[in-house]
Amino acid sequence: MFSLLIRQTNKGDIEKEIYYIEDVPIEKILPNPYQPRVNFDERLIEELAVSIKTYGLLQPIIVRKKGEFYYLIAGERRLRACKHLGYSKIKAVVINVTDIESAILALIENIQRQDLDFFEEAQGYKQLSDEFGLTQVEIAKRVGKTQSAIANKIRLLQLPADIRWMIREHGLSERHARALLKLESQEDMKYILSRIVEGGLTVSQTERLISDFLSGKKIAKTSRVIKISMNDCRVVYNTIKKALKIFQKTDINYDIKENKTDAYYEIIVRINKKSPQTSS
Repeated sequence: MFSLLIRQTNKGDIEKEIYYIEDVPIEKILPNPYQPRVNFDERLIEELAVSIKTYGLLQPIIVRKKGEFYYLIAGERRLRACKHLGYSKIKAVVINVTDIESAILALIENIQRQDLDFFEEAQGYKQLSDEFGLTQVEIAKRVGKTQSAIANKIRLLQLPADIRWMIREHGLSERHARALLKLESQEDMKYILSRIVEGGLTVSQTERLISDFLSGKKIAKTSRVIKISMNDCRVVYNTIKKALKIFQKTDINYDIKENKTDAYYEIIVRINKKSPQTSS
């Protein structure tokens, strides 16, 4: 990992290659502010803790030192497992890197371990762009991917947060997520997502469904019940009453009877054929 970082860095400072290993007090290790991963499976951390207790820590974590504290670069799960075991110290590789190199290292380590979901990976690329001003081409060179791959990942963040949550929750693929980008409204996305989950649709079936939806074809809305609340009914009721006020500006003779119950609103409009002046 160190050679990868040094090779992709334009700076040739020899000090970038200097690192050492020491037992670092866990209480002095601070979280990595550039950690792209946000979801950690506590069950896996507990399993790792059992392994470390049995066989020891086989791979040190990676940190950078700033003042009297250490910032974690790689090894979040190993650190959490050692905390779980109540260890006071942990073996760490201490390396001299900049903020941007720290962010890149954390991202690369997670990508190589396949620890990130596609949204976390996209957020990591966006962070490199927003906080450090890297272009997509520069990011691609540093992480060993194509510019189009970076662009496609970042585009996934255009999906609303609750849509991303639903995709994660139901274990849908990146291609499912990318297909949803074709839809314009969040409401449409939620509807299509419900169809994907209910039907267990593959990516190709999802793309076909979205194509039909966008072309205006009727889609059978199975297991979808539209509920109208009393608030919705009240809006309809008030709209009708406003429309009836038009009669007040005319000579039309009419009567209105209204009836409200807990179950319904009733409006009866009777329009007399003769005005009061002509009826005798």
